[in-house]
Amino acid sequence: MKRILSLLLACITLLSLVSCAGAPASPTSTQEAPAPETTPETASPGNSAHSYDPNSKGKKILFLGGSITCGGGASAYDNGWACLAFDGIGKELYGEDVQMINSSISGTGSLVAAYRLEEHVLKFCPDLVFVEFAVNDNSMAKSSAQLVISSMDYIVRSLVEVNPNVAITFVYTTQSDGQNASEAHHKVAERHGIPEIDLRAPMMAQISQGHAWEEYLKDGAHPNDNGHKFYADQVIAAVLADPERYKAPVTLGKAIGLVKFNDPHIEYVENIADLQLNNFTIQDANDKEKALPELVVKKAAVSESVGATLNYEFEGNNFAIYHRISENGGAFSVYIDGKLIANVNCYNAGSDSYLARFYRSGIGSGKHTVTITVTDAEPSKKNVAIAGFCVG
Repeated sequence: MKRILSLLLACITLLSLVSCAGAPASPTSTQEAPAPETTPETASPGNSAHSYDPNSKGKKILFLGGSITCGGGASAYDNGWACLAFDGIGKELYGEDVQMINSSISGTGSLVAAYRLEEHVLKFCPDLVFVEFAVNDNSMAKSSAQLVISSMDYIVRSLVEVNPNVAITFVYTTQSDGQNASEAHHKVAERHGIPEIDLRAPMMAQISQGHAWEEYLKDGAHPNDNGHKFYADQVIAAVLADPERYKAPVTLGKAIGLVKFNDPHIEYVENIADLQLNNFTIQDANDKEKALPELVVKKAAVSESVGATLNYEFEGNNFAIYHRISENGGAFSVYIDGKLIANVNCYNAGSDSYLARFYRSGIGSGKHTVTITVTDAEPSKKNVAIAGFCVG
């Protein structure tokens, strides 16, 4: 088995990780529904710089998700459901020459995945992709279902653009309250004929039979070793029961996403020449809990001074801030074109991850200026670290 690993224990987060646990971020930062910019018939993914080589040796199975797919909650990375599922299906599907790639990032959902797709996923030109954002997309699906649908649709169509023979499966994990974003994801799967593996129903069946949630989920969202094995067993059983279905190339239907993405990507602060910093400094990001070296954030603009500002000019209708949450996380305000849009809290007990609690769609085409201002927070919780900006 060939795995691309840089850590034995990757992306372990606790219940306090808001994005994964399903609790909403600051209401002002996420509750605005996106404005449709295009019709399904005209929406199209960007042109990727990568293309599949049909003569390449070996097959690649890629896992794309949040902390649950990183192995969050497991005692070791290898005990995560993705690793266990790969062990059970990899050789059965593609023989000995098969490789696992885990492109998951803790705390992120399908929107951030759309922005980082070119950099972290398409470059590998995978043959089979398991997409798992059902828990992390839950809050956004409640406030901006069309943005979730558009993000998932963009991911699917971009994967097919790179490899017309790619197979994709949507995987639906759950929380102890039974909530997830599977309804929004299903609309995309149904449109494109993508197989779905529902892990919520069998988990709920176990609970109805007298088992306690604590037997499977250590904190209401992240599985323990037993929960990861349960998830993996369900995935393995589904795939091996009908392997040809799960290996079958996606047949695209008409685009279903109404929110138009235009070359979505992440612009990292270390590469922005005209970034205006006032009491912010570019420092090491201290971001190491990733399964792939390519996923690790290298630098961030950091400040612990109330009133410190960061100014950045961008062009596009969609925007998100890629920032750090931690036990020492402070707070910042977001102004776009001089108007206060949101107040964002970067605090999470027991967590340390780069994600996007602030996002906005439907801003309008053309150039915009964003100003980030460090605001008052508890004296012991004042760190603000901005790794970059999701644009497009």
